[in-house]
Amino acid sequence: MKKTIIITLVLVLIFTLAFSLTACNKNKPEPEKTNIVYLGDSICEAIIGPQPLGERDNIGYYAIVGRINDFNYYNHSISGHQTSDGMLKDGVGLLEVLQRDTEDGGMIKTHIEKADIIHISVLGNNALQFDLGWLMLEAANPGFDPQTLMITEDGETYKSLIYYMINGVDDETPYEDYHRESKEVAREGEILEFKFPHTYDNLCDIVAQLKVLNPNAKILFQKVYNPVFEGTTLLKKEYVDELAKITDTNGRFGTAGEKITTYKQIRAIAESLLGILNGTLDRYNSEHPGMIEILDITSYFNNLAGDDITKDSYGAKMLFQDWTHPSSRGHAAIAAATQEWLEANGMANPNALENYKAIKVEQVNRMFSGVAGFDAAATIAAINAGTTMKAVTDAFFEATDPYLTKADYSRNNLSYDRSGEKYFEKDVKFALDIENSVFMSDDQLFALIDSLALNTEECYFSFKKDGTMHAQLQTKDGLMGSVGGILDMLGVSLDGIEDLDLQEAVDGTVVGFFPGFDLNNLKSALALVTNSVGANITGLLERYDTDPGVKYCVDYVQTNKKLPADIFEKLPPDLVLALTLDTDYRFVEEKDSNGNTQTLIYLGKEAARRDKANPFGVLKQTYVKDDNGNNIRHLTLRIEFIGITIALNEII
Repeated sequence: MKKTIIITLVLVLIFTLAFSLTACNKNKPEPEKTNIVYLGDSICEAIIGPQPLGERDNIGYYAIVGRINDFNYYNHSISGHQTSDGMLKDGVGLLEVLQRDTEDGGMIKTHIEKADIIHISVLGNNALQFDLGWLMLEAANPGFDPQTLMITEDGETYKSLIYYMINGVDDETPYEDYHRESKEVAREGEILEFKFPHTYDNLCDIVAQLKVLNPNAKILFQKVYNPVFEGTTLLKKEYVDELAKITDTNGRFGTAGEKITTYKQIRAIAESLLGILNGTLDRYNSEHPGMIEILDITSYFNNLAGDDITKDSYGAKMLFQDWTHPSSRGHAAIAAATQEWLEANGMANPNALENYKAIKVEQVNRMFSGVAGFDAAATIAAINAGTTMKAVTDAFFEATDPYLTKADYSRNNLSYDRSGEKYFEKDVKFALDIENSVFMSDDQLFALIDSLALNTEECYFSFKKDGTMHAQLQTKDGLMGSVGGILDMLGVSLDGIEDLDLQEAVDGTVVGFFPGFDLNNLKSALALVTNSVGANITGLLERYDTDPGVKYCVDYVQTNKKLPADIFEKLPPDLVLALTLDTDYRFVEEKDSNGNTQTLIYLGKEAARRDKANPFGVLKQTYVKDDNGNNIRHLTLRIEFIGITIALNEII
C-alpha cells in the first residue's frame, strides 16, 4: 500500500511537472529581437540617396536590413562624419561622439551598449572632404609608391597627400607641407584648410571605445565603393586634363607606356586610391584578429557593375545623381550584401526575402498604382517571382524608374495603426529658448540670427493631442527692407548673386530628393516637398497675384533659373516668410546607460506610426523652472550634421 502511494505520488509529480513545463513553454516570452546600430556618415544616414526623400525608411539600407529581419534598428550615422575632426568649428567626428560623457535624445551610447551588431560606414569623408582630384593625381604619379605612400620625383622623395590621408596631420605640421599645390594644375583660389584625420589610429580608437561600451557586439565595418564612372562630376575637367598628361609607365592602370586618357584608367586609379583607404580595415584586421568584421562593399559593387562603366550602366545607376552617395538601387545593393553577411553568421530572418517583397509591393500599391500607363499587377508579379534580393530590386526599379516623377509620394496616405501610442494629454505649445539654442556649433550665432531676422513670438513647436505637430520659424516684419544693411554688417557680399545657377543645383540634388521638382512651376514644386516631408515656405507665393515685386522675382526665377540681381529691391520690404514643418510624433520612454528613464519624442510620419522606424528627429524632454518658479517642460532637438541644437520651453 505504501509502495503504491509512493508510485502514485511520483506519477502525479511527473505529470504535474510535464504540464507545468508545457504551460511555461506555451506562455514563454517571445525571444528578444536582435539590436543593430548604425554609425558613420551620410552613406548610411540615407538623407541623400533615397528617391524620394520621404521614402527613406523604405529605401535606406539601414531600414531595409532592420525591417526585413525584424530587428530593432537605430541609425546614428551623421552626414559629413569623418573618423574624427569634423569640418565645423570644434569639429566632431565619430570618435568624438563615442567619447562623449553625456547623451542627447538620440541615446547613442545606450543603443550601442545593448547592440548585437554595430554596422559602420565612416572612411569616405577622410578623403572626399579634401579634394579627390589632388589625391588622384598623386596616386597616378609614376613616382608614387603605394606601399610607403611616398613620392619620388626629380631626385626628391617626400610624403604624399595620400600618406597624410592615412596617417593624419599633427597640429605642428606646417600647412604648406601637406597642401602643396600641383606644379601643373592652375587653380582658382585656394582650397579651404583641411586637417587630415589620423585614419588608422582613429580606427583603433573607435573599436577600443566600442569594446568599452559593448565588448560582445559584432562590429561590422563596410568598405568604400568606387564611385568613378564615365561622366562623373566628382572629378573636375581640369583634373581629367591633367591626368591625360601622365604616362602610365608601370602599367598600373592599363597598358604600360600609355597616357591616362580613358575613364577605365581613371576608375582604376580611384580603385587604387580606395584600396589604400580601405586597406586600413584590412591592416587593422590583421593586427587585431577577431575584433572586427569587414563587409567588402567595394567588391560587391564592382561585381554588380562588371566591365560596363558608362554613365547609363548598372553600376552607375547604383549612384545618386551627385556621383557620390548610393542611389535607391545602391542602398538595395548594400542591404543585399549585409543580408548575405547575416546569413553567413546565422543572424538572418528566414522570412527576410518575403518581407523585402512586401515592402516593395506596398510601395507599388501606394505610389504607382494610379499612375497612367503603369502596370501595377505585372510589377507585383515580377517582384513576387524574385528568388533573390537583387531580382526583387531589379523588378521594382526597372518597372518604376520611368514613372518616378509621376508617382504619388505623399506621406498623408500612410495607413499605420496608431492605437496605443502616447501623446500629449492636451494641445501644448513650446517657444524657442534662444539662450540655450546653438547654431553651427556656435552658442552665440543663434542669438545673433534671432536678433536680426527672427520674429521670436512666431517661432514655436505646437503639439496636438491627436499626435500631430506643427513647427514654425518666421522672419521679422520688414526684414526684406533691411537685408542689405544686415548683410553689410555681417560682411556678406551679394556680388554675383545673379550668376548662381539654380537649375544646376536643382538637377544636382533637389530633383533627387523630390522627383518631379520643376523650377518652371515653383508652386507645384514646393507642394511636392510639402507632400513628401511636410516642410513648406509660406508668405511668398501667397502674394504672387497681388504684389508686382513678388511676381517679378518668381517669374524671373521660373524663366531664367537664376536669382535677379535686384531681388532685395524688388521684394516688398514688409514681406514675411515662414519655414514650417507638419508631421506626426509619438512619445518613447527609454532607459539610458545609467538606468534613468528618458522621455523622448520621435518625429516623422513613419516613426510616429511604426515602432521600428527610424525618426527624422528626436526631442528629449526634461523639466526646468521658468521665471516665476513654475516647473515647465523643456525640449531639445539636436541636428548633428549641421551643429544645431534647438531648445524649447513650454508656454503655460
